[in-house]
Amino acid sequence: MKVLVVEDSDQKYNEVESILAKNVGDLDLIRARNFFEAVKILGEHDDLELLVLDIFLPMRGDSMPTSSVGMSILEEIVDGGSCHQPNHIICLSEFCADDLEIREKVASYLIHLVDYRAGDQLWIEGLKRKLDYIKRRVEKVKSERASYGCDVAILTASPDVEIAQVLKLPGGWVKEFCPETEMILYRGQWEGCVKELGVVACEAPGMGMTAACVTAMKLIERERPRYLVMCGILAGTDDNQELGDIIVGSSFFDYGSGKIIRNEDGERILIPDPQQIAVSPDLRAILKDWANEQRGMTEIGELWSGMAGRFTPRLSMGVIASGAAVVQDGSLVEEVKAKSRKTVGLEMEAYAVALAGRHSSKPKPSVLIAKSVCDFADSKKGDNAQDLAAFTSARFVHKLFTTESSIAFPD
Repeated sequence: MKVLVVEDSDQKYNEVESILAKNVGDLDLIRARNFFEAVKILGEHDDLELLVLDIFLPMRGDSMPTSSVGMSILEEIVDGGSCHQPNHIICLSEFCADDLEIREKVASYLIHLVDYRAGDQLWIEGLKRKLDYIKRRVEKVKSERASYGCDVAILTASPDVEIAQVLKLPGGWVKEFCPETEMILYRGQWEGCVKELGVVACEAPGMGMTAACVTAMKLIERERPRYLVMCGILAGTDDNQELGDIIVGSSFFDYGSGKIIRNEDGERILIPDPQQIAVSPDLRAILKDWANEQRGMTEIGELWSGMAGRFTPRLSMGVIASGAAVVQDGSLVEEVKAKSRKTVGLEMEAYAVALAGRHSSKPKPSVLIAKSVCDFADSKKGDNAQDLAAFTSARFVHKLFTTESSIAFPD
């Protein structure tokens, strides 16, 4: 528990410190002695559980304490100044017992002003009760954070075609703007084979790993999904692939990772050092089974109305490579495949989303990347198949989570 005590008297501070040390197991105690120290600390720390504030304080180290200084600190906090707001505030003062104006002002903020007397048990017992209450609240918040929120969170990148296909899925989507995260979310419900699934979808503000990682982390921290999914489009790297084929990632790496040096001829070259992140073993087993049996592919093909004639996408599983730029160069594709011969797709976000899932706070989501082929990263690259690819990937994700009984969604 992080606590700030703003107190200029050493005797009074030592008493408060002793009570805190005896009643708070994991104590992170900070002290300020005057207005400027307090405001500086309050501006730097946004995670204070408790502020113990003396009302009579000096403005700076060499000035006399007055009640106006403590009230100024309180006003900075409550009225939205430069200070972060602690979760709890106790005003503890030795000289305010008969000052009705100060007591009424503090009370108007719904903050409790405690009369301090050296050695008096009344304020000591009151502080102990407050600490016990805070500890129980902290434990409750930790417990809530340790449980999952929604069942599935879907993330797409630009272009808008990807989120558009997700929102065409059944679900009764409701648009919601979250001002604290500056995200637009779409909430829906899917009829699963065991229970109704809570689903949330959002679009990253741009293409690339940075935007994807930041958005994924915000989505995880806010929604606590059991599964974090990215669907959309990618470039195929296999001669046997067709436009609209669905690729699920078995592992992911950043093909631009490594060290840049100059060789003996003075040419700048990259010494690759890709670090792969693998999909979770339980999800991998399910996806492998779907790929072996080509489950759901006929139905997804029948739902697509944008092509003449019969269309059946193919589902495959393999390594997805992420990079910083859109690729329209067949020679680069071969260079990337040389780093990992099982690479089956090239795009700009998957590795970052997998990284966000791996390094998020607990409970961590299982990460699924399912993208479909829209081109082959060569000179013939174009946008004509983006709708098809976004469609098949979104439909696969929906079919997987609504029909696969092996995917666990405990009540």
